[in-house]
Amino acid sequence: MISCGNCKKYINDTAKYCEHCGSKIEFGNIENPLSTSIAVVEILFGESRSKNYELVLKIIVNTSNYKQFIEAKQKFHSITLKATEIELICRIWNLVGSWKSSSFFINNAPGTLRELLNHGCSCYRKLLKSRNQTDHCFGTTLTDKNIWGCKALEMPESGIVGRWYRNGEFGPDGKWHFDKKAIADLLEQGMHKNRFCPALNRKQIIEAFKKTPDTADPDEEMCFWWESDRENTSKGLTERKTGVAPNYKNYQL
Repeated sequence: MISCGNCKKYINDTAKYCEHCGSKIEFGNIENPLSTSIAVVEILFGESRSKNYELVLKIIVNTSNYKQFIEAKQKFHSITLKATEIELICRIWNLVGSWKSSSFFINNAPGTLRELLNHGCSCYRKLLKSRNQTDHCFGTTLTDKNIWGCKALEMPESGIVGRWYRNGEFGPDGKWHFDKKAIADLLEQGMHKNRFCPALNRKQIIEAFKKTPDTADPDEEMCFWWESDRENTSKGLTERKTGVAPNYKNYQL
């Protein structure tokens, strides 16, 4: 959840306009983005003759968010967990997910475990098992090292994959002018794709975006280098500048 920079009231992460005051929401000008809005999962299931029934009850009965209720003369069990408890969520659903009486909800809406995993929690499970959680999110290799703090955005620093920095054009001054709107759109798409990851820090990503330069000139700045193509001309084989790429050895915000 984020709050409108104009009226300060909370709005949905993906809102284009504030539902309270009507102001347009611009990426990078959001007030106090919250990184603590963690997805909540509820698993419901009824009584069963399965051998897993008694086992799953032993797992959940002493948890703080467990409850049971009667509906249509049938007993049902409910357990509510935050996405940070993804391992327990997976364990419970693997026991009861095949039952007809079972239901899976994400933030009070019908969902699936696959949806939860595909939109951030699969990477989060790897984060929990990693030796260095910062390295996991910021990446350590040419293909995943990034300035955003989320390698799942698939927008690394290197020129090998992603190439978000190719959004732009040369200006009259000979510098590369980044298309910040296009880059912001890519970030929004990446954050939406990974929206259920408890470690996704929207505020951190927006702050990194604010620090990205409007222009780049590798002739004057060591943090970028020129990208170029070779082409045959009347003067022979020449190089033509096509854009810039971050110099991952020197690139820092």
